Amino acid sequence: MKIGTRLFNDLSLRRFSALGEEIATLQGKIATGRNPVRPSLDPVAASRLSAAQDMRAQMARFSGNTARANERLSQADVALGETAQIMARLRELTIRASSDALTTNDWRAIRVEAQQLRGTLFDLANTRDAQGHSLFSGFRVQAQAFVETPDGSIRYAGDRGQHQLRVSETARLATGLDGASVFGAATTPSGPQSVFDIADRLIAALTEGGSLSGQVQADTGRASLRLETARDPVAWRFSLSGPLGHAEIAASLIHGLPGPLVEAINAASARTGVTAELAEGDNRIVLQSLNSGPIILSGLTTGPGGTAPPVPGQRAMLQPIGPDGAERGPVQPFRDARLALEQSLVDIEAAGAHLSLQRARIGALANAATHHERVLTDRQVQLDQLVSGIEDTDIAAAVTELQTRLLNRQAGQQVFAKISQQSLLDFLR
Repeated sequence: MKIGTRLFNDLSLRRFSALGEEIATLQGKIATGRNPVRPSLDPVAASRLSAAQDMRAQMARFSGNTARANERLSQADVALGETAQIMARLRELTIRASSDALTTNDWRAIRVEAQQLRGTLFDLANTRDAQGHSLFSGFRVQAQAFVETPDGSIRYAGDRGQHQLRVSETARLATGLDGASVFGAATTPSGPQSVFDIADRLIAALTEGGSLSGQVQADTGRASLRLETARDPVAWRFSLSGPLGHAEIAASLIHGLPGPLVEAINAASARTGVTAELAEGDNRIVLQSLNSGPIILSGLTTGPGGTAPPVPGQRAMLQPIGPDGAERGPVQPFRDARLALEQSLVDIEAAGAHLSLQRARIGALANAATHHERVLTDRQVQLDQLVSGIEDTDIAAAVTELQTRLLNRQAGQQVFAKISQQSLLDFLR
């Protein structure tokens, strides 16, 4: 086969051009350290690389969710830590208020601080994360978790949902707790209660003069009971004990109308041995027991009862009546037992224990987030190694191949130059 000069030159130039591209590609690999993977050149490697890159993107999303969960849980932990300190301070104030040596100004100072702490507690329950989402409102992250009603009480405005984020293909991690569980379900001897109701009862006790006893007694067999009631109907319930036993008394009272209470006491006189009658000319009830036995009133609750807060300002005063029919002896104030400082102390301690438990739950979730974070880090390292094995260039092999290509080009150019210089006269010689 004969090859003409023109065809020889074209073939040589094409080969030199291909060598130049190969050399440029090798130089690019060495300079960047990356090995471009093209489906046309290596479809298997390209497929593996695409799958690994998709997995890396997914791991990045999971890592972002884990970081966000850690952030929310950390903020919730700080909020609950501050809340625990507030409950501890309320406990200190309750113990201090139980002292008989306090003056009126001392009572006022304690009440003012308790009110301030209650406001701070409200603010902590409405804590939001860096994105402005409420930590304790459940799924209603845009809403405020707790709101203050027109009557001054605080109610939960969120739901019972638990905000979660996906941290792996199969796992979801809770980023907090709902406010109803954290702040609205403190386990106390009288049942689940809101920490805000507990704080409100302490403030009411301080307002009423919380050292007042939840039980009064007259040993003369006859006593005068004066009532302080509101203009609106309020349900009264208390235990009445007499010579025959005790009974639960319940009546709805309005200011200036003690008649329903008299009827309720007389309806139970067969069980208690105590009768009641209205005194003439004033808002007063006269109690009389059989055989001059003691009369004991205890456990007063006002309002709906149960976990509902009592109605401040509702109280009675019991004073013994002597044989001559005159009131004598100390006046014994009697009001809702739930307003007693002793009960407030028990409830505050229970609320503190409950909040500590909720903080432990937050800590457990944070530990789970840390565990997922470590797992994701290990998986990302493995994926980086896989991608590196596909994309990264073997520098030593690439340099050797580059030197071979350069040597081949140089030799080819020399041969091409030598052949191209020969003419017909060279062959004739």
